[in-house]
Amino acid sequence: MGKRIYVNGGILITTPFFAYKNAGALYDTPPENSEIIEPNTRTETGEPYLEISDERPQSIFNEYYAKTFFTTQHTFAYFFQKDFIGSYNDFEQRIDEIQSVINIKGLDEQKQNVINKLSYINIITSLDTFICDIILTKIIQDEESFNNFFNSIPPCKKKDEMTKLKEDNLVAQWEQKVIEYVMRTSYSNIGTIKDILKELFKVSIIDTNGNMKNHFYYRNLLAHRNGRKKDGGYINITNKELESLIIDTQSIAKQIQTKIKPEH
Repeated sequence: MGKRIYVNGGILITTPFFAYKNAGALYDTPPENSEIIEPNTRTETGEPYLEISDERPQSIFNEYYAKTFFTTQHTFAYFFQKDFIGSYNDFEQRIDEIQSVINIKGLDEQKQNVINKLSYINIITSLDTFICDIILTKIIQDEESFNNFFNSIPPCKKKDEMTKLKEDNLVAQWEQKVIEYVMRTSYSNIGTIKDILKELFKVSIIDTNGNMKNHFYYRNLLAHRNGRKKDGGYINITNKELESLIIDTQSIAKQIQTKIKPEH
């Protein structure tokens, strides 16, 4: 459960990967039920302050109050400022940008084939990014969601490392590692997407006729094998196939947005 932290000095934030539930400065006395933290460094003039940095993080679920100043050197990371609608709008914007490239006229067949393959990958990547964004938006809202996501991570070496941090009461470091895990995970798999949405948002989505499963399969061939199939031949992506992919990705993103929006 989030704490109320009082720093017997100033607070300086030198990382974008930090947020707080509430904050304030110029508190001569600690707010009620505060945990007092002593500063960890000093200004050039000798004024004590707590530096919150990548190397010395603090929990994103706490309130922070300073005896003197409270300031930051960074704009906080994008996911601390996004909501679900913003994530969906960003997805739609990326699709529009890709479509403008697809519709370039006058390309010969070889160039069009290259453009189409790259566009196919980027369309799927746009959906992948949308999934990542809504996960981050959800888990930083409250500790329960954060813990639910962490508990849903399959057993692996990374989870063991994160669990050790939590068991050692290095909560802030644990939080940052979980956020990093979300950002580094690939969501180009319909099974992964379904599992996460069910665990985190308690919603189920439908992949009509397995279309997205097939799209992810082709995306993985293009991204990891340059489009080469098992028989040694190569995938060629037509404009019509790109149109179908766009329709299906927009449909699944809209389905997700509609289902998570009412309650969240």
